Parts: sequence; C-alpha cells; structure tokens
Amino acid sequence: MQEHHSGRSTIMNMKENPMRSLFSLKNGLPLPLACMLLLGSAIVPASRPAEAAAEPLPVPALTITELVADSANTNNASGASVDGYEFIEIYNNSGSAVPLKGYKILYINGSSTSTWTLDKEDLTVPPRDTAVLWVKSPGLSVSLDAFNANYGSSVTPDKFSGLSGQGLANSGARTVVLATYDGLQLSSATYNVPTNETAMNQSIVYQYPADGTNVMRKAASKQTATPGTILPGQAPEAAAPSAPSGLTAATGDREAQLSWTPASGSDISRYRVVMNGAFTDIVTTGTSARVTGLTNFKEYSFSVVAISDTAGQMSAPSAIVKARPEPDVIDSVPPQAPNGLAATAGQGQVTLTWSPNPEPDVAGYRVYKDGAAAPSATVNASTYSAVVGSLTGGLSYSFQVTAFDASGNESAKSSAVTAVPQHQRLTQEETGSACRAIFRSTISFSMSALPVRSSPVYCRGSYPKACIITRTRTGSSSPATATTGGRAP
Repeated sequence: MQEHHSGRSTIMNMKENPMRSLFSLKNGLPLPLACMLLLGSAIVPASRPAEAAAEPLPVPALTITELVADSANTNNASGASVDGYEFIEIYNNSGSAVPLKGYKILYINGSSTSTWTLDKEDLTVPPRDTAVLWVKSPGLSVSLDAFNANYGSSVTPDKFSGLSGQGLANSGARTVVLATYDGLQLSSATYNVPTNETAMNQSIVYQYPADGTNVMRKAASKQTATPGTILPGQAPEAAAPSAPSGLTAATGDREAQLSWTPASGSDISRYRVVMNGAFTDIVTTGTSARVTGLTNFKEYSFSVVAISDTAGQMSAPSAIVKARPEPDVIDSVPPQAPNGLAATAGQGQVTLTWSPNPEPDVAGYRVYKDGAAAPSATVNASTYSAVVGSLTGGLSYSFQVTAFDASGNESAKSSAVTAVPQHQRLTQEETGSACRAIFRSTISFSMSALPVRSSPVYCRGSYPKACIITRTRTGSSSPATATTGGRAP
C-alpha cells in the first residue's frame, strides 16, 4: 500500500505495533483520534442485527472503516448541484481476496431501509487492503480521476466501484450496513449520533467492534478524508482467517449435509454455519455439518465462516450454495383431510383447533378462509391450532384446514366451520361534552371497511344523547362522522 500525506495519511504497517504507531505519527493523525483509537471510544448505539445469535460474534474480516456523507458538489445529468464524491470504505483484514459482487449496502434511516447492490463484476477487496464505494446520487457521473483529485488520493480502478443510491444524508442519524448476497450483516456503522458529524470532504473514521457485535466503534469525525487507506488500530493487528472454499450441500429428507475445504491458516479454531443470511448455532471443529429440521421442497442458502479464537476474528463467508431438501422416497398419496375442526370467536379474530392427522409424514397444516385459494395461515406438523386475525366484527366467516406431507402432497379440505367474531374495541379520546372517538393506527382492521351507521362505539361513562364519532378513512384526509346515543356498556 502507498502512503498518502493527509489528515489520515499513514498506511497500516501490519508488522509493527499499531498502538505504538499511533504515537509515532508525525504528519496527520489528530491527537483526539489517536487517544480514542488507543483507549477505545464509546460504541455508537445501534440495534443488534437479527442474525447475531446468542454466541458473541468474533470481529468480522470485512469492516466499514471510513465514510464521507458531505462532499464537494458537482452537477448531475439534470444540471442540479449535488454532493459528488461521497464514499464508503471497506477493509478486508483477511489473508485472501474477497469478491464483492452481489454484496449489499443497507442504508437505514429510522424504520426505512434502502438496499444498494454491488454489481461490478471484478470488484474485489485484496488481502489486508481496501475497496472504495462511491455513493452516486441519481444522474451523477464522475470519473475516478475527478474523485482522486478531490481527495488527493490514488484509488485504482480495481478497488473502486460506483454504488447507485440516493446519496448519504448530511444531517440526521443514519446507519450503513455491509451485507452479503443473502443478507448476512457483516459490519454496521452509524453516523450523526448524538450530534451532526459531517463536514465537506471530511470523513467519519471507525474502529473494529470489541463487544461481540458487528457494530463499528466510532474513532473520530470531521477528519481529512483518505479513501483507500486505514490507520493502525482501525483493524486488528493479526490477520483474520481466510474464507473456507469448496462448500457443497447434499440434501435429504428435511436436512442438508454440508462439507467444505479447510480455510487457510494455522490458527483456525472452528467453523460456523450461516443459513438464509443468518448465523445458526451450528458450530464444528471439522469440515462438515448436518443441518436438520428443514422444510422439504423449500430452497435454502448456506455459507460457512472460519473462526480463530486466538485472534478473536472470523473470516468472510464462503461462497453461497443453495439446497432444496426432499424426502428419500417421494410419494403421490396425500394425507386425509383433518378432522375435528372447531372455531372460537374473539374480538376481531377467530381461534381454530383440530385433531392431529395420523400419517407419519405430515409436514404441516394450512388454514383457508371463505374458500380462498391462498391459505390464511400455515403451521408445522406438531401444531393443531391457528389464530386468524384482522376480521370485521359482526360478519360471518367460513374456515377449512388441510394437511400436507413431506412430499408436497396436500389433502382435501376439511369440513367447514363458521364463526362470527366480536367487534374489536376502539382506542378513543374524549374531549368536552361529547365523545370524539379517534381510530388510531393500533386498530388491526381497515377503518374504510366499517360502515359508519353500524360501527359500534364504546365510550366510558355517561354522555349526551349525541356522541360524535370521528374516523379518517383509508386514503382520505377528511374524517367521516356519525352520531349515536346512550350510555357506555
């Protein structure tokens, strides 16, 4: 790697002590950053990803190490002036190159998530090196030469890729996540928390996680941006394991048998299986694993990571393989229709129960409402009940149940049962001498489906003869009103 003389200029020398190097920097690293990298800064709060199982995560090989969310402007195709040089830097701390095609950047703003896919065919992160993802606003086209000129960097084409998105916000809390093709979240970096941390052409710098999550520790903000380089302390000194190779999957009845070639390196402690973009609890010291409890005829994706307990790190995931389990013998005889179906009505819902089927290969049950072609609910073979919700009170509904087996055969529908759910009580606010009932988002059914003249309203206490009912219909900004009278029940 080359040396760039700028605010974050010293390239990591993997053979020297990174902590000692922090004090030997002469032309760049501000003292606050050096102190934070040495002592460890507070981790920016972020939700633990769903795939992080009970076992703490080792430090991932691929991490987000720097980003710029506010840069010098340039004109897009429409002539509008927009941030032209925003970027996300990815670092590979393993001893082998990692292809990034198909990986994703998740851009999170509160409850909203945008997904940006890396589609450059030859984008690869070399071992112990970086890749730079240029975040392009719509209609923006900037050359790599212009990008390098803006930062005084020398990023090469093989380590640079455009990333089509709406751009990174200059203000407001945001989270950027690096995820694999099947959604495994490897590294998460948050910015503008608790205050705004962006400035033109200045970066936010991150250090590897140290708490068993994938959440990067924020080292410093408003630093001179240096795309393509990292500082000592941003990544562990020891190299992460290389990814396992040669993963294969042989399927059987509700299971998959995985096998792979050992990862390179002398300090591999164990391997962990990833399924459908989430870490499983399947950990082994060997090079094979059996995954059971799967659903026949359903496609699954698998990968494997290598873990070094000594280094406290894990590899990038292996290449993904897909598997579709099937029974050893596929029959064509469906189960018999379930018996004993009964329905119990509740507020806005109906609870169904039935007797277990006798066939040994039953894989589950499906619930159908009012003769619909698609099931309203599906449960596994050991569950003999289901709750169907979001129903309108006072209306009659018909229900049937089928059984399906491991070969995909589905029985005929059971005898039908009917039920009339009760009206669901509404959330209300009472103002003045009248009762103004406001239908809030917590109500599980559609307000527009309720006829005003027959909608029941429950008010607390005694009210005047006229009780004003106000609700906003779906897709309408004007409330509908009606009147009723009497006392609350």
